[in-house]
Amino acid sequence: MRTFFTEQLAERDARLDAFEEEGKERAQYIQYATSMWRGVELWAARNGHELPPPPFKTFPEWQASHHTHD
Repeated sequence: MRTFFTEQLAERDARLDAFEEEGKERAQYIQYATSMWRGVELWAARNGHELPPPPFKTFPEWQASHHTHD
């Protein structure tokens, strides 16, 4: 016989599993997007082009601005 708390724990575990899977998929996409961006930078350098700075913050810049809002 399942108790209320057992059911609550099972539901929580299922939500955590889904959240973890989403995080893994998001990390894979970030790796994909980063490698594509790096490929564009390398292509530009090989062909004598100079790209403007990326339109987003670097990780250290993002960390600094993100933590100042805490």
